[in-house]
Amino acid sequence: MKIKPGTTDREGQRLPQQGDVDNYLYAVPGQAASVTGFTNFLNRQHATTLAPKVDEKRARKRRKEKLARTMMQMAKCADQGEDWRERWIVTAMKYFHDKKVSKTALRQQAIERSSDGVRVTMGGVNYWLPNV
Repeated sequence: MKIKPGTTDREGQRLPQQGDVDNYLYAVPGQAASVTGFTNFLNRQHATTLAPKVDEKRARKRRKEKLARTMMQMAKCADQGEDWRERWIVTAMKYFHDKKVSKTALRQQAIERSSDGVRVTMGGVNYWLPNV
């Protein structure tokens, strides 16, 4: 677990506290498994009581914010070819409908484009996405 300088102490003498672990996992929730081994070591060796837990609500919010930033960057892109459209649909499905779909799976779905957006049909369900 890499803790940014200044979040413990300048000399590196203070052990991480629960707030340090929580803040780290807020920034990178996918590292929970890696942090578990480290916190278990600290708990055994230094009698700490650290618990690597991911706040799913905060992690979901952070993922949503990241998707929004990605979509804003994509909207600024001048080249909006077929690859761009696939990336847009994949990203928009995650953002608007919490549906993870790969480009390969997307190519096997019914996609209808219209002036007001894109309609993707997956598993008999229609999903509407805005055009850029």
